[in-house]
Amino acid sequence: MKIETITKQHDRKNFDCGHEELNNYLRSTARQSDTKRSTRTWVLVDDDVPTAILGYITLVPSEQDFPEGSKAARTFGKNVPIYRLAKLAVDKNQSGNGFGHLLLTHAIHLAVAASESVGGTGVVVDCKNSDVVGFYMRYTEHFMPISDDGLTLWLPMTVCAKIVNC
Repeated sequence: MKIETITKQHDRKNFDCGHEELNNYLRSTARQSDTKRSTRTWVLVDDDVPTAILGYITLVPSEQDFPEGSKAARTFGKNVPIYRLAKLAVDKNQSGNGFGHLLLTHAIHLAVAASESVGGTGVVVDCKNSDVVGFYMRYTEHFMPISDDGLTLWLPMTVCAKIVNC
């Protein structure tokens, strides 16, 4: 297994995570956006079939406002620089193999490396539903809800660095 930047050689058409929005993004937008450097997409592939995508992540530098009165808002203020994990998906035929965990760890590693050069306070994820929140909370209980609906999570960079250095 290896994680690499998306290229033309990767078979985006046969990827199916069961969510059309994520499938369509990979098929229609991910590579072009990566080429333009608007976002960065990495794909998980098997060494034996390096064109088949087992899963992918898209990471983008962004800004986040924290809830008024929260410790994070008092510490960091407004328009806080973060790394947004915009997409994380695993092919439904690969579910249960730990690939989501592997891809999330890779995204955190990338965010830590970038923050060492240009700063950034953490990783933010916009979850689609409570099941997705559960996935991230099972990864580490240090993800903090930062939206009223509890679907936007923040993992502070100090925690990210500890995860990477374990």
